Amino acid sequence: MQTRDKEKQARTQIIRRLACCLGLGLGVLLGLDPFKSILAGTLAAISLILLSEELRGESYNSIAIWSTLASLSVGAFAFQWVAVALANITQLPWVIAILSAALHSVLLNLKIPLFLFGAHALRARGALDSAGFGYALLALLGDLATYQIFPWFFGNLQGGNILLIQAARIAGVYGVSFLLFLQAALLLFFARRMQAKLRKEKPEPVSQSVGALAAILLFAYGYGVYRLTTPVESGRSVHIAYIQPATQMALSKYKDDNAAASAALNEVFNLSLKSLGDAGGEADLLILPESSIPFLGTDPSDENRAKGVYSTTFHAVIAFLSRAASVDVLYNELNFREGKLYNQATVFGREGQRRGSYDKQQLVPFGEHLPLEEWLPIRKLFPEASNYAQGKSPGLLEYRKRLARARLQPISPADLDRLRDANLVLANWPAEPPGESGYLTPLVCYEGMFPELVRRSMLLPTEPDFHVNIANDSWFGDYLENAQHSGAVRFRSIETGKHLVRITLTGVSTVFTPWGMNLIPESKPGEKAVGNVVIPLQSPHRTPYVNFGNVPNWMLVGFGLLALILPVYRKKVTPAPSKRRA
Repeated sequence: MQTRDKEKQARTQIIRRLACCLGLGLGVLLGLDPFKSILAGTLAAISLILLSEELRGESYNSIAIWSTLASLSVGAFAFQWVAVALANITQLPWVIAILSAALHSVLLNLKIPLFLFGAHALRARGALDSAGFGYALLALLGDLATYQIFPWFFGNLQGGNILLIQAARIAGVYGVSFLLFLQAALLLFFARRMQAKLRKEKPEPVSQSVGALAAILLFAYGYGVYRLTTPVESGRSVHIAYIQPATQMALSKYKDDNAAASAALNEVFNLSLKSLGDAGGEADLLILPESSIPFLGTDPSDENRAKGVYSTTFHAVIAFLSRAASVDVLYNELNFREGKLYNQATVFGREGQRRGSYDKQQLVPFGEHLPLEEWLPIRKLFPEASNYAQGKSPGLLEYRKRLARARLQPISPADLDRLRDANLVLANWPAEPPGESGYLTPLVCYEGMFPELVRRSMLLPTEPDFHVNIANDSWFGDYLENAQHSGAVRFRSIETGKHLVRITLTGVSTVFTPWGMNLIPESKPGEKAVGNVVIPLQSPHRTPYVNFGNVPNWMLVGFGLLALILPVYRKKVTPAPSKRRA
């Protein structure tokens, strides 16, 4: 009888733990974009807390096993598109791509085992409070300390909680992670009190620490209300035209395919003319997404010509668009410099020349470079991986506003004939009086997912007016990753207090306000789209997160863990009072 009871308890225990893993995976999936469910994001945090409690007193091996299962659940539900990307980049069979994606889930979700092992260590020392402060500290530490190829933070799970995410202005997305677990732990605490009352049992008392933590959470929500109801003065604006061409994936087999290059150039050209025409001559800046014209560049240097990267037709198309609408053009290109190939964002100015370029700093491992290529012959495993050089420093790009409305002239056959040679378009360029200069932060592809990288651009001597994220998500499918990428990038607008323009090859394209809301509707993945938007420009300022970065977060982790551990340690080392004889 006892054996049966033990077996039943063991099965029940396993079911509870599996339910926690399931809740974590589904919670991450539904908490992130495009679903942005506040309840699901909170469920993910509660599931991880409950799993840590289920593992109370377990061995390290057991915790490692359940950490692995929890990580696999997150990968299987929320990031299954990793297998799609691996299949596209490596051209390996789907079975191997799926197994590699599973390995990715375990190795690059280290925040989950850190949380579970950390909770185990604090609980073993009696330092894990029921109010949830310790859980919130561990979640914050996990986001701060662990590396990920596709960085997602616990705070991203509250993307739909427009009030709570305003805290990112003060402490970044990391601070929202802390608040999420604080919220989850407090909800769990009060749910258990209610359950105890229903069972007519004595509930755990509400201590001063519970009240203090609830006050922190209420303050965060109050700050969100304040931010959303406080008007921001804006006297300047910039008019942006953009396109989402939804052209084919830039596979290496198309690199020397003139027909594919011509098709991409024609699509970009026609959609850009449509966007500029819709702007009615008012556009200050035309933005083209990453990989609009893949593999090519517009810098006519001897090195680029020798390497076959320079395209006079690409150069001519960009110049023609700039000249026809008297507009600056921001676009993506590849160029060689001193034997190294750089993935760049470039502004072609209405004065008739490339005004400035930015070298991408944060390259995608195994997509844009192979980290182990110097030691291992792995390029055969990743035939679609590029070999870009890493940019060394942040930089801004200058754009110039127009002085008067442009007169859009009809395009003649002679104009189209000149598109075969950039020199023909650039000849006799009309004099353009200089307009008011401004600066933007160029963010190529997934650079927008890194808070510290975007923050560094805000600390340059000249502050940017807004950020521009040009991206190509075609490698990852047509739905889930596109939305998750966009949802992660939106936090940069709150952290820096600047508008963020996100223009992509295949979606999702949109503009985020400094409050993390959409200024324009999001484009649909896979669709061709053109658009215009007028962005109000705020006065120069720096948010608390820009000023201090993660220093306060690290201080909170350090002093918070000390505050939990030291009282327990003092109790153990304090000698018991000796009994004196009467």
